[in-house]
Amino acid sequence: METSESEAALDSLIPETCWVLLGQKHLGRIAVADDGDIHVLPVNYTLVQGRIIMRSGSHSILRGAVPCRATLEVDDIDEPARRGWSVSVKGALVNVTDQAPEDPQLVSLELDTWAPGTKPLVIELQPTNITGRYLYPTPGVDSSK
Repeated sequence: METSESEAALDSLIPETCWVLLGQKHLGRIAVADDGDIHVLPVNYTLVQGRIIMRSGSHSILRGAVPCRATLEVDDIDEPARRGWSVSVKGALVNVTDQAPEDPQLVSLELDTWAPGTKPLVIELQPTNITGRYLYPTPGVDSSK
């Protein structure tokens, strides 16, 4: 398979822009290590005043992994236009279920999870690093090829 050099630009995003983009989406992938294995799982998430919150089932891989280090990846890709962005958030994944009844930010948490079943666990990704990139064709390049 041959590859060709693309006429494109790849820009780094500042953290503030990454947070704005994260707020526009509610589905990403989280990578965690559990029992000597690495798992990459689709997750629904929401932002609650700068906090990244997810729900999980009682017997899920996430439940078994927390507390742990994790990375959340969220993307928006337009393949035909060959443009898109990707944001990566690294941090500590912790179970905050016990704090939820007393935490005003979490009491009325409404998080629509796509996967079936009850999701009694409230899990927070506490960011230590957030990075992002934006890829786009350079002006004058026909992206419809």
